Amino acid sequence: MSSEYGDSTNHNAAGLTAVIGCVVFIGFLVTTRVYSKVFCSKQIHFEDVLAFATLGPYIGYTCILIYYIKFYGLYTNELDAKSTSDVLYMVNIGSNLSQVITMVMKVCILKEWTRIFVPCPSRNSVWWICHGLAGLNVIFYSTMIVVLNLSCVPYARIWDKSIPGRCIGYTHPWISGPIINLVSDIAIVALPQGIIWRLRISMKSKIRVALIFFFGVNVCACAVGSLNEGIKLVRGISHNDVYSRFTISLWIYVEMTFTIVSFCLTAAPKAFRDISLKILKLAPLWKSEKGLENGSKKKMESQWLIEHPQSLAIRAKYHEVDETTFGLTGIALITRPTTTITASRSEHCLESQHLANTGILRTTHVEIKEELHTLNNSDVDESGPVHPPAVFFSIAKSL
Repeated sequence: MSSEYGDSTNHNAAGLTAVIGCVVFIGFLVTTRVYSKVFCSKQIHFEDVLAFATLGPYIGYTCILIYYIKFYGLYTNELDAKSTSDVLYMVNIGSNLSQVITMVMKVCILKEWTRIFVPCPSRNSVWWICHGLAGLNVIFYSTMIVVLNLSCVPYARIWDKSIPGRCIGYTHPWISGPIINLVSDIAIVALPQGIIWRLRISMKSKIRVALIFFFGVNVCACAVGSLNEGIKLVRGISHNDVYSRFTISLWIYVEMTFTIVSFCLTAAPKAFRDISLKILKLAPLWKSEKGLENGSKKKMESQWLIEHPQSLAIRAKYHEVDETTFGLTGIALITRPTTTITASRSEHCLESQHLANTGILRTTHVEIKEELHTLNNSDVDESGPVHPPAVFFSIAKSL
C-alpha cells in the first residue's frame, strides 16, 4: 500500500526532511566530538567508544522511519491487514532498537558526568548517584526489552494479530515505560545543575556551562510527548492505533536524537575554539597583512644595520638566539638600540662575524609553576560553594 506522498494533508515531505535533518545534525555533532577527543584533548574514553557504537542502531531506526513515511505516510486512515502487520513489525523492531540506544547513551552520559564532576580517584556522593542511576537504567531497559518481546505468545502475534495465541498486558509498557524514562531523564538533567551553581567561578561562566548541561531538558519534553501518546493509546482516545504507535516512535526518535546531542555538546566548545583559531591563522587577509608588515620591518632593519655597523656592539643591550641557525652555523647575534632584532646569517654575514666574539651578554630564566586544586569529599557539600574541576575551565574558556 502506498501513501499519498507529497500530499499536504500527510506532510510526508516535511517528515522526511525532519528525519534526514536529524541524521545530518547528529553526524555533525559526532564529528565535532571525535575531532575534540582526537585532536584537542587527545583522550578517548570508554564512553566515547560505546556511544559511537550506538550510531548503527540509530541509523537502523532512522531507516525504519524513512521507509514508513515513504510507503505509508505520516497519517493514514485506512490500512489493510497485511499493511498493518508490516507497520507493527517495524514498530516492534524500532522499539527494541530504541531501548538499546537509550540505555547505552544514558550510561555513557552518566559515566562522563563522573569524569567531569568527580575528582579522580575520589568517590563522593555524585559518583555513587551516577553509578546507581546507570545500574537502574540498565536493569529497567533490559527488562523492557524482555517484556516487549515476550508480551505475546507466539512471538509473531506481536505484529500479526491474525495468528492464534494470547498477549499479556501488551499496552502496559506504553505507559509504564515512558513514566520511568521521564523520571530517569529528569534525574540526569538535574544532577549537574546543583554542582554547577555552587562552583567558585564567575556568574557568566556558570550560566554558559549550565546551559550546555541543561540541554537535556529537551529530552524530558520528548519523554512527556511519548507518555501523552501512550496514555491516548491505552485509553482508546486515539481513533487510529497504528498511527498512535508510530507517533510514539517519532517521539522516541526525537528523544534519542536529543540524548546523543546532549552527550556531544560537552566536547563541542573545545572543538569550535580550536577550529576557529586555526581558521584565523589561515585567513588570507591576515597572512597578507602580516607578510607586508614583516617585509617592511626587515627592510628597515637591514638598512639601519648597513648605515650604523659601528654602534652595534656599543649600544646593544640584549641578544637573541636565532633558533634556525643554532647548531648548524653557530649563533647569529644581531641587535640594535631599544629593540631586539634577529637577522639571518646569509643576509648580514659581516655583522654576524663582527659580533662572533661578543658571546651571550645576558640570559633570562623564567619558571612558571601551576598548582591544581583537587576536590576532596569535604570540598563538595551542601552548605557552600565548591572549587570547580579543571574541566570547567576548559569548557568555560571555550565558550
